[in-house]
Amino acid sequence: MENDLQSVTELALRTALSIADATPEERAELDPEMVAKADEIAALHRGTK
Repeated sequence: MENDLQSVTELALRTALSIADATPEERAELDPEMVAKADEIAALHRGTK
């Protein structure tokens, strides 16, 4: 179970980082709230927040 949680957490982090690094055109196609959360997660992960 713990392994599953770690896998899901890692997938969520990779997804957030991918969204944060997406082009402006790609980001425009996504839900603005999701993009904002992805930016926040990426900033926390990268130590820029």
